[in-house]
This record gives sequence, structure tokens and C-alpha cells, in this order.
Amino acid sequence: MAQLTLLDAVRAAFGGDVTRKASGYLGDPEVDIRRNFDVIIPVTLAAIVNKAETAGSGAIATLAAEALPLDRHASIAELFAPGAHDSSAGAPDLIKGVFAERFGAIANATASYTTGRSSTIGAMFGAVVTHALAVIGRHMRENNLPAGALSSVLAGQKSSIWASVPPELSLASLLGPPARPAPSYVTASAAPPERGTSWLVPVLLLLVAGGVVWWLLRSRASERVVSAGLDTVPATVVVPPAAPSAVPAESLPPAQASNKVSLPNGVTLNAPRGGMEDRLVTFLNDPAAKPDENLWFDFTHLDFAPGTAQLVPGSRKEITNLAQILKAYPSVRVKIGAFTDSSGTDAVNRQLSKARAEAVAKELRASGVGGQIAGVDGYGAAFAKVAPSASDGERSRDRRLGVSVWVR
Repeated sequence: MAQLTLLDAVRAAFGGDVTRKASGYLGDPEVDIRRNFDVIIPVTLAAIVNKAETAGSGAIATLAAEALPLDRHASIAELFAPGAHDSSAGAPDLIKGVFAERFGAIANATASYTTGRSSTIGAMFGAVVTHALAVIGRHMRENNLPAGALSSVLAGQKSSIWASVPPELSLASLLGPPARPAPSYVTASAAPPERGTSWLVPVLLLLVAGGVVWWLLRSRASERVVSAGLDTVPATVVVPPAAPSAVPAESLPPAQASNKVSLPNGVTLNAPRGGMEDRLVTFLNDPAAKPDENLWFDFTHLDFAPGTAQLVPGSRKEITNLAQILKAYPSVRVKIGAFTDSSGTDAVNRQLSKARAEAVAKELRASGVGGQIAGVDGYGAAFAKVAPSASDGERSRDRRLGVSVWVR
């Protein structure tokens, strides 16, 4: 069987001619393109090895077979030419197959490390992933290699590949499995410690019964109001939220009453008790709390015009407060993520959620804390739990925008 040195084979394919063509096509200096390739190639190969270890070599063999007809092989430079997107239409599926939901975080980390533009990084990942998988596919085909034998081939490449990945990327943690299958959301109060379960069943039954009655009453009341939050489609009627000064604090339930949130730099925020600001600061002040990209602190009073990424007037207070929090904790890095309900198409949902997350990031950058944004992503309906046929009131639970702490 012919020897395969995966790292050398892929690096050789993306040489000087490809670098020059990519520079002219993407509009970045050649030195920047070269630096991007030098990081993207080992990162991609490390992700492929990791995929083989976690999902089995059969998953990589399948992706390699899909990549073969898409690969330019001896004319990779043609990928970076007008009309090239037509020949790389399958690259997003291959990227998703290799990186799954981790690609956004890994691409952001790569862009931060190389100071490359996100559009450039995305295009280059598409070219490298496709060719790297095709190299594996050709090796298997030319050597009649079964999928089961691929594990040992990739395992033999692992050490040299990972040695070429910049340690500053913390790629191992980015490729690690999620702590939970879907994002969790920080609630206003922590659950009490367990003290036994003999009383649990009757209490749960009472809570469920009370919840059903409450939900029925809430649903009837909400039928006359159209949500102005993170909706996925334009609404016919929008009832704007009441101005903060229109409702006295003493008339609000305790979780919404005005509260003072103190920051370590002496700044005091006027924010609702149990709101995003209060919960985030509590988390940051807890020495035992660890960064978790699946733990989200949701905005509670952030509204957009229906079907757009345009903030409704008066919706910037929480963003302003978040900027103040980040200034008070300069070592903290957060990711901004937006989620939609399950109505509408996947492409529209992801585009809208990403645009809304970017709108919040833009406001934060204007406030001078852009350097503390570790990533921005729109997940669309990827984590929606309510059926698209449900009422708007029910689907509104899936429409969220929040931040997760990546570094503290």
C-alpha cells in the first residue's frame, strides 16, 4: 500500500499559485492568505482525525467519497476565480460533516488568530476541507482500502498534524463534545438542594396541574397580542413594549422590579432583579462558575422589528448594560448567539438570527468592547423545541438572543 502523508499532501496542493489566485480573488494580501492556509490546513486535518475517533472511520470514508467529484485536484487554483462558487456548492455540507456545530467557533478562533476576514476564512476552509477529504478518498480508492482500515491510517498522522496546530487556538476544547445536547438557559434562581423524594410526586402533580391552568389562561390572553421579539416572519400587528417609565416598579412582580447591580469598577446598573445583567454578574462573581459555551444568558427586553435585524427603539438598554459589565470585567470574552423558532426555512432562520446577533455585536463594538466578543453566531431553529404548527405564543419560547461566557 502506498504511503500517505496527509499533512504534506494537502500543503503541497495549496502552494504559491493557489496563494496568488486566492489573493487576487479574495482581495487579501498574499502574506495573509499564506498565513491563513498555514493554520486552516492543520486545523482541518485535526478535525478530520477527531471525527474519525469520535464518529468512526466510516463517517470519514463517506465524506471522502462525497468530496471526490467536487475536488479540483490538479487545478485547485481555479476555485479562486469568477464562477468558482458553482463548483464548490457541496463544500458547506462537507464542512458541516467534519466540524458539525463547532465550525462557527473554530472559524472565529482561526480568524482571531490570523487576523483574517471572516469571509476569506470561510472560503478557504471550503477549499481545504473538500481537497483534504478527496485526498483521503483517492488514497482509499487507489489502494482498495476498506473504511475500517482508515482508522489506523489517520491515527498514524495524528501527532504530526496536531503538532502543526497553533496551541493558542485551544482546538482540542473547541472540538470537544458539547456539555449538553442543546443550549441551556440561566434561570432567575437556582434550584434548592435535594432533601429526599418522598414528597416529590404529589408536589410535581400540583405544579403540572397549576402550570396547565396558567398556560391556558396565558394563551387566551396572548392571542390578542403579536410578539415583537425574535420572530422569524413579519407580523401583521405589532404591539410595542411599554416604556420603562410607564409602569412603576412597585407594580411589577419581584423578578422585574427595579434593582441596582453593582460592578467591581464602582459602576451601578439600574437593571431588573433576575434579569440578564443580574444573572450574568452573579455568574462572573462566582469563583466556582466555569465558562460554558452552552450556557446562555438571554436578553429579556431586546426587541427587533418583525422579520428584520432592526432594533426597536428603546431596546438598547440591556446592550448598554452589557457593555458596562464587559468594561468592568476586561478579561471576560463572550459569544453572542441568536435563535429562532421553527417556522420558516432553515436558510432564512439562520440568516435572520445571524443578522440579529451581528446587530448586537455592532452596538457593543460601538461601545468600545468589541475586543471582548469571542464570536457571533446565528443558530436559526437548530435548537427549537416547539413545533412550527404551534401558536405564536408557544413558539416565542424558542426565539432568544443571549451571550455565553467563553473566557473569564
